[in-house]
Amino acid sequence: MAVEAGLAELVDVALAGIGGPGLTVSGGAMPILRRCTFTDVEGVGVLAAGTGAALLDRCRISSLSSAAVLAREDCRLRMVGSLVDGGQVGLYVADRARPTVENCRFRDTAGPAVVTVDLAAPSLVECVVDSPAGHGLHASGRSAAEIQRCAVRGSAVAGVVVDGDASPTLLGGEIVGCGDVGVLLLGDSTAWLDGVRVHGSPIGVSVEDAAAPRLVGLDIGDVGVGIQVRESAHPRLSRSRVRGTAGAALVLGPGTRATVTDTELVGDRGPGVLVETDRTVSIDGGVIGGTGGEAVRLATQASRLRMSDVATRQDGVPGTVADPGPMAIPAGRTASCT
Repeated sequence: MAVEAGLAELVDVALAGIGGPGLTVSGGAMPILRRCTFTDVEGVGVLAAGTGAALLDRCRISSLSSAAVLAREDCRLRMVGSLVDGGQVGLYVADRARPTVENCRFRDTAGPAVVTVDLAAPSLVECVVDSPAGHGLHASGRSAAEIQRCAVRGSAVAGVVVDGDASPTLLGGEIVGCGDVGVLLLGDSTAWLDGVRVHGSPIGVSVEDAAAPRLVGLDIGDVGVGIQVRESAHPRLSRSRVRGTAGAALVLGPGTRATVTDTELVGDRGPGVLVETDRTVSIDGGVIGGTGGEAVRLATQASRLRMSDVATRQDGVPGTVADPGPMAIPAGRTASCT
């Protein structure tokens, strides 16, 4: 089925087992589809291109061998209350497409549930990703998705992956029970996460390569390591809480930097902060704690850690508060008290 122009409205249409795309919307077409199903399609389930603004309202879409929904060019596709079931990819957004996806569910994709590339800037609001065999969301290129109050659950690999020069914004929502890592930030990406809950993965957040994310108001728990920073990454972490970790709450690998403000970092079976880098680490305000009296463990002779107004805890018992001025902790010692 192809719609190239006009304002067609389709209601309760069902197509199954089609050899090509189930629906193609191109040009400036603005069709409205309500309660339609495109299932077991051999190609793309719904292909939206051109400058059109199709509306998919409470539809069900699945593909056997491709993307269930592909948004390209400058399209303004809108999906509301729809189910994307299976497919190699649930939603693939490319070029300069700016689809709006609200209250939709993506489940059981063979690869990632949602992919954004190029200059795509989709908006996802209150959507749920369930049990993809790949990543939940993969943002790359220079895409700039805005994701509000969405949930990613049971991803086999990572809940969210951001690489290249992508700059997605995640506001609220949760990333739960992923196989490898809740959030993986790579390349030169500059993601902004605000108020996101990340629980139940081996690693909560991993920041690698030269990624420079803003991490605000995160709730990280029931993980192996809370936040892992590697290569030359430089996260800015503020007003967040990391607890319930099997290892350290925050690990700063060689060559990394970090700016931490008003954050609680408590390692249940490891130090609050493990510092392996010789580059500048600044921690202002907040609480740091760990088992065995280790709030901070320094693993390098050249550590350049600076702490100010930080309360420490030993085995959950409040300790002292650091001097108001910056302080450096000598290598080879733990910093459970000042």
